[in-house]
Amino acid sequence: MAYRHLHGQCLLLICLISTLVNGAPGFSVNQVVKSKKSDGISKEKDYREHWEEHKLKFELEFSVEEEEARRQNWERNHAFILEHNANETETFELEHNELSHLSEEEILGMMGGRLRPEGYPKNYPDDKIQPKMTIPKQLDWRNYDNHNYMAPIEDQGDCGSCWTFSATASLESRMAYVHQRPVPVLSKQMLVDCVKTEDSKGCNGGYFTDAWDYVGRAGQEKKGQEYQHHYPYIAMKWNEKKGHQECQFRGEHIGGWTNRVGDSKFHYYDIKENDPLAMKKALLSGPVSINIKGADDPRFEFLKAGHILPTYGCDNGKLDKKTGEPAYHMINVIGWGEDRKGNKYWLIRNSWGKSWSSGGYGKFQRTDKKGVVGTCGIFMQAGYPNVVKN
Repeated sequence: MAYRHLHGQCLLLICLISTLVNGAPGFSVNQVVKSKKSDGISKEKDYREHWEEHKLKFELEFSVEEEEARRQNWERNHAFILEHNANETETFELEHNELSHLSEEEILGMMGGRLRPEGYPKNYPDDKIQPKMTIPKQLDWRNYDNHNYMAPIEDQGDCGSCWTFSATASLESRMAYVHQRPVPVLSKQMLVDCVKTEDSKGCNGGYFTDAWDYVGRAGQEKKGQEYQHHYPYIAMKWNEKKGHQECQFRGEHIGGWTNRVGDSKFHYYDIKENDPLAMKKALLSGPVSINIKGADDPRFEFLKAGHILPTYGCDNGKLDKKTGEPAYHMINVIGWGEDRKGNKYWLIRNSWGKSWSSGGYGKFQRTDKKGVVGTCGIFMQAGYPNVVKN
């Protein structure tokens, strides 16, 4: 019996050694174990295999000459996403989207926001426009009184026309809400072609306020913004010779317009800087347009669906070598809320297509503290068009 007991121990020891060397049945010691924060991007697969999957998912085709550069761009971003998601100290995750194969220069070219200079005249709403209001705990203009007041998400493409998309989204929603009509889909290309000011120059960037002023007095006698199906967007694939055209506005298919504020020259209202309460009050009447900085930070570019971008999420954006300024990008805020864990957020709308974050919408960490610029500078520069019922 002593021999059998000793023999059994030896067999057990041999089995343990075998398991350590060869692995348990169905498991290899060479297998890479996924991080518990894995987002579905497994490290054990070859990058090239993932690259092929990415092209298939987003229906991408490249010439032989272009393929290598696109793959290198994607691999750079793939490595960043893997490293970020493996960091247990981060509270949010990243994922690939249709931007993953673009170069840093191409991403910067999409940043068409501009920062108004110091001293530029502002038009803040007075207490008659915004009296004391009851501020709800949450708001989402995609589901306001059981109605969706947001037009479908679109993609600005290579053109730095984010300012036209931001301006248009705010106008579309407010037109629908104020006039109780279906949400009109308005022409961004009209703004690219027709708004010509010192600061707003089509695919080279501009201000949403210039767009609203133009829509308020376009063609003087004939004002407004045309429907997109009559004035389609052609600037998806843009360069200096393509994407612009002569202004085609005729005032024959108007879907939206702005109203002059009293006897002033303004057709919009500004929102007080660094003031979350002022932002909420403005949102009670419809979505607003904002100008953010550092949107070329890959943490903003690849924000995973459902995750909240923290206050530092745009801090790694690059500065322009000539001006020393960050890249500005114009988007929309459409509401606010709080998740089950008590994390507060702003709901934002982007113009980079439906593959960005949650179908083109995302969440920014929200603070209700006055005097701070907020995530990505959300309170830095914001406004909305003046739309009233005639």
